[in-house]
Amino acid sequence: MACNLTGGINTFNGCKDGVESITSIYLTSAGNVVSPTYSGGTVSNFTGATSGVYFEFKPRKNTSSFGSKAVVNAQNGTSYFDQSITLQFDKLDVAKRNVIQVLAQGTLNAIVKDGNSNYWMLGMINGLDLTESTFESGVAKGDFSGYKIVLNGKEASEMYAVASTLTTSLGI
Repeated sequence: MACNLTGGINTFNGCKDGVESITSIYLTSAGNVVSPTYSGGTVSNFTGATSGVYFEFKPRKNTSSFGSKAVVNAQNGTSYFDQSITLQFDKLDVAKRNVIQVLAQGTLNAIVKDGNSNYWMLGMINGLDLTESTFESGVAKGDFSGYKIVLNGKEASEMYAVASTLTTSLGI
């Protein structure tokens, strides 16, 4: 990858039309994403990219987030991206408990649909691990009762956009 700067970022487009939050997240075992094809910041295909590979997780509005943070060590000449997804699901029940148990035991790949209807792939090469899981009962009637989980991964590159042709072939 070339390290020469070739452009800038113009944050003023005349509109304040960005929407925050996660609409849906799709998870699969990391082993299902084989030989990804990617270029220019977009992943367009991978071996086995068929419908039914990803499972949808749908948190309530304004409860979950995702992001990526560059971690650079100038003295060592190293860098990577710390990718994370924080999800919240209300109500304690055995079915959710069992799914979270499986998530904790595996390595995952995620496609996140954001509030702007963009799709982003996290954990594309190295995968994501469930690094935190809590369940809360709440104290008062209006308190949160449910599960909060955090998925983390470290990648050599920033998270990739997902081409619409790929989301179509995945059925998401």
